[in-house]
Amino acid sequence: MPDKGSLGVTGTERDGFVKITMEESGMGIDPAPAERLLDPFFTTKPDGTVLGLAVVKRFAEVHHGTVRIEDGPTAEVAP
Repeated sequence: MPDKGSLGVTGTERDGFVKITMEESGMGIDPAPAERLLDPFFTTKPDGTVLGLAVVKRFAEVHHGTVRIEDGPTAEVAP
């Protein structure tokens, strides 16, 4: 995030499921690559492995969860 933005992470539990919500002060998500953000090795940057979101997705799936990314107020991992 430019200008040392902020990242907030909260978690809640309901009916045996955990919902993790992440909010950050970045510039938002470009709609063109947004569909590929959870793909392993996908990046719009010149370097880096960019496995973070792919690992998050796999971890959620193994635990019968899902990942949903929204441009706007939240991006979350939910059941």
